Amino acid sequence: MIHVTLRRKNQRIYVLKVTGHALSAPYGEDLVCAGVSAIVTGGANALKPQGIRIHLSEGLADFQVDNLEEMSHQHVLELLWIQLKTIQASYSQFISIKEQED
Repeated sequence: MIHVTLRRKNQRIYVLKVTGHALSAPYGEDLVCAGVSAIVTGGANALKPQGIRIHLSEGLADFQVDNLEEMSHQHVLELLWIQLKTIQASYSQFISIKEQED
């Protein structure tokens, strides 16, 4: 299962973490994993490197925002959040999403 955690402070995203694999089909044929990977990779490519730390590896995407005032980061991360929730709406058995406000 893919696990997504989003954390906010004052309604601004400061952590977005995606871990795991959907296991909805054999390796290389898993469309849920492919969709999540495409969303996460596209989002990472759209972010400016200043004020955010991004770690991408097999089964892990970790976005840590240092500058909560950088609105371009917030817009991209909100878009990622919406896209991931859209996948969850159709494939909830393969993706779990949690949101926290600190």
